[in-house]
Amino acid sequence: MEGFCVTCVFNLKPEVAGRMNGIIDSVYEKSLKEKGCLEYRWYKSETNSSDFLLFMTWESESAFQEHVKTNHVSDAEEELKEVLQKPYQDMGWRFLDPER
Repeated sequence: MEGFCVTCVFNLKPEVAGRMNGIIDSVYEKSLKEKGCLEYRWYKSETNSSDFLLFMTWESESAFQEHVKTNHVSDAEEELKEVLQKPYQDMGWRFLDPER
């Protein structure tokens, strides 16, 4: 699969971890409908209910950058500031073709 992959790890304050479902709901459908979105998945840790992972694949890095500028992402980031134990970690990834 070609594209630009981004992973984000979120570590929430345990007492507010239940708010994450609302944050996810506020961005999920809108993000999937954006131009250039190939994959948009959320995961919850099996070992720590306060840890979440967002896994996204975009057609290009520029498509991802457009996603970051949307109102729904800005709104979610504001809400995340209230529930995170520490700033979230994000990493960009490029596909390595084993047949290259």
